[in-house]
Amino acid sequence: MKFKYFIIYISLIFSILACNNYGKPQSGILNFSSDTVFFDTIFTQVGSTTKKFKVYNATSEPLLIDNIILSGGNNSKFRLNIDGYEQNSVEDIKIDAEDSIYIFVEVTIDPAKDDIVEQDSLIFVSGDNTQKILLLAVGKDVNLIKGKMVNTQTWTSEKPYLIYNSVMVDTLQTLTIDAGVEVYSHRNSYIFVKGSLIANGTKESPIYFRGDRIDDPWYENKPGQWGGIYFMQGSFGNYLNYIQLKEGFYGIAVDSSININEPTVFINNSIIQHCSYAGVLGVYTNFTIINSIIADCGVYNIALFMSGLCNLFNCTIQNDYAYSPRNSPSVALKNYYTDDEYVNHYTGDISAYFANCIINGNQTNEFVADAYDSQSISLLFQNCLLKLDDSTNNLNSPIFENCVFNPDSLYIKQAEFDYHLRPESQARDKGSDDVINANLIWLNYDIDGNDRLFDNQSDIGAYELLE
Repeated sequence: MKFKYFIIYISLIFSILACNNYGKPQSGILNFSSDTVFFDTIFTQVGSTTKKFKVYNATSEPLLIDNIILSGGNNSKFRLNIDGYEQNSVEDIKIDAEDSIYIFVEVTIDPAKDDIVEQDSLIFVSGDNTQKILLLAVGKDVNLIKGKMVNTQTWTSEKPYLIYNSVMVDTLQTLTIDAGVEVYSHRNSYIFVKGSLIANGTKESPIYFRGDRIDDPWYENKPGQWGGIYFMQGSFGNYLNYIQLKEGFYGIAVDSSININEPTVFINNSIIQHCSYAGVLGVYTNFTIINSIIADCGVYNIALFMSGLCNLFNCTIQNDYAYSPRNSPSVALKNYYTDDEYVNHYTGDISAYFANCIINGNQTNEFVADAYDSQSISLLFQNCLLKLDDSTNNLNSPIFENCVFNPDSLYIKQAEFDYHLRPESQARDKGSDDVINANLIWLNYDIDGNDRLFDNQSDIGAYELLE
């Protein structure tokens, strides 16, 4: 019996020793989710978003990393968070069998002291094995506009402008933006205009407005990344020519600023798209849009509420918004407005004229006129192509002159947001030449600079088909 207990005792000792040895980390080769952490392109002075990558232990045994070291140390432009440790070097990091850890990387570049291209490496040492991950950041030097009020001035194209915490053009002041300027706005930042904005681009050098997340391709064309351009009460004389604006909450918003003699905002030869709420929104105001594309917005492409005037000539208004369900029409006119508390109800008169315009999208009905008083919305569609539900709209109404309804395929590359017309498009040769001739100074050429009357029959929309 004693011998039997002795054998059991020895077996327990060996079991305990085996348990103590089991799970001891070994040295080995690591696997990475990427061999390079690339920041393309970040704004200098401000820093970057956070990038991350994974470090894998693909073996069936625990693995010990002796050291993880940022080559540049504390002088590096990069900053690390290694498995929860916010420091640029750590020791004795264990990764369990078939497990992984995250490493987060940030970078800041100061154009006054640093190179626009910064490079460093992250070194991993596990026993006799040394491995590296490249860190690479490409910077973009900018004029930083941070939460300020601006007086009359001109923005030039030498380097881009980055707006943090919004900017406001003061009353009776004018901000002029030259052709070729790039304007980037951070999250929740707006361009507020109490005075006037003159953004006069050209076909060869348009003016760009977009969000500032250009370091990650995932953000390309994603709506709602910044606020938009907001024209406030008292603003006047605003002219936007050859601008390309995208990724805002609004594109253009015009609030309580009306002049019956001229539009508060005049938009020409421009593209406004990928906004989470509205491309162009007006409340008690007036605006004119010519030769432009308003597309792919979450609620409305164009809306005018309470009171005002809107005139649109040769515009393409297309809505296939895909980031959330859309139940509203692409174009909406409502002669009333209810405040945020749903207490006060305001009404007014609206006058709207659409000539040679496309209003189309993925809804059954892409236009609505919602009248609190049926006599206070005046409408005329002349030689337009419209997506309308014929069960709820009188397509024989005199407000529709020479219009085409419910078209089929219209564009060459609609999925790529390219709204050039197909040769078989129903918009071809259906425009009004009388409208073109009566407004020749604005309508003689399309947004690409092509002669609308080269074949003696103009097309509907922003583009003229040259065939």
